Amino acid sequence: MKQKFKGQRGSTGPFYLFEVLIVIAVMLGLGYTAYWFGSRGDSAANEVCVVYSGGTFEDKRFVKIMDPGQTKENIGWGSEQYCYRNDQRSYIAAAKEGADTKPVEVVGGGSGDSGSNVRLVVDYQLYFKLNLEPKMLRKFHENIGVKTQGWTEDGWNAMLRDYFEPQIERSLEAAALQYGWDKLYSDEATRRAFQADTVQRLKGAIKEVVGDDYFCGPDYVAGGECGDFTFTVGKPQLANQDLIAAIESEETAKRQTQAQSEKNATAQSKLEIDRELIEMYGPQGALIAKAIESGKVTFYVLPDGSTVPVPAPAPKE
Repeated sequence: MKQKFKGQRGSTGPFYLFEVLIVIAVMLGLGYTAYWFGSRGDSAANEVCVVYSGGTFEDKRFVKIMDPGQTKENIGWGSEQYCYRNDQRSYIAAAKEGADTKPVEVVGGGSGDSGSNVRLVVDYQLYFKLNLEPKMLRKFHENIGVKTQGWTEDGWNAMLRDYFEPQIERSLEAAALQYGWDKLYSDEATRRAFQADTVQRLKGAIKEVVGDDYFCGPDYVAGGECGDFTFTVGKPQLANQDLIAAIESEETAKRQTQAQSEKNATAQSKLEIDRELIEMYGPQGALIAKAIESGKVTFYVLPDGSTVPVPAPAPKE
């Protein structure tokens, strides 16, 4: 009896080759369809997008970078794009509505007779751009963006809170200790030095945490020099209200003392003038000179031999 083997075909033959051709045609057709009718991507005028494959028949892998302003760009079947803004970004710390975070409290160093260290509240404004060099942007997305979903507004803000804010605070605190708190509070030149010191520390601190130069200055353009952040610091304010009141009281006393000194100097000057008049005209002449100066006495110069009638004063009742 002959034994039958179900499903067994020879390795060659017209029927087998026909099946192979059909499979190839189907695969080519699917590829053609995926290319022409696959996912399409758009990028806004202020966006650069990172595209990754992720279709049914392929693993997730990097595909390309989409430039700003692309429309209906073919990104492949099932692929996804992650778009980041290419314009200037900011991070603002202030005690007002609309700020990204609250001000930072720092400790100013002691200085001369200024006493022990004092806490100050500092506003700041940070301006920067994302590095758009393709390799750097891809690396940023894979190392940082994916963790925080940085292509979304909420994810971007979370990234700034996690990676920027602690380093800004640390840089401000380290810089503030180099200056006396009284100078930080009242001297503009000291505040400028404090700001420059903070900027010098900040970019290195952020790079140390994120791992590379993912962020550039606000004037950066793709293909150009990365540059440094723009970081400005507001006037530090004292956190201790009692100390503020004491300083204001001291300033008021200084102004009053200065005003009294000016009055004393004016009085002394008048005494010196009176003394000089007496020395020049004698006591009686000095009185006449003062009376004429006051405008209460009219003085006439008459030719020799002339007379002027002087009316008698009205009698007092």
